[in-house]
Amino acid sequence: MDIALDTAGERMFYRGTALIPRGFNSDEPFDLGIQLSPWGNPPSNEASQKAAVVLADEFAGKGRYQLRGQGTGEITFAHQRFQLRGLIGDNGKELDGEWFLDGVEGGGFRVVPKGYLFAGD
Repeated sequence: MDIALDTAGERMFYRGTALIPRGFNSDEPFDLGIQLSPWGNPPSNEASQKAAVVLADEFAGKGRYQLRGQGTGEITFAHQRFQLRGLIGDNGKELDGEWFLDGVEGGGFRVVPKGYLFAGD
């Protein structure tokens, strides 16, 4: 899966991949692998500046996904400091919403099938 994070809806600043073992509409929580690296745009708000420190030049680790109800789900990673909370789309193939660091909203994110965001990769 492709994953992208932006800074308060302005510029993409992290991109990467997520290895998802099942769809986001799963009733069962599951672990997933995430790899992120800077996209080249600088952080544009305080939360994204702090996120750049937490995620560093490259973040690779495990996350935990849980269905939250009402067509929403949440991924938590980086020692539970970083959350992605969003709407489930395309029959569980996509998650689109906002990211949070230590409970503070920093911007938006998208997780979609591989090749959808980064066609040349």
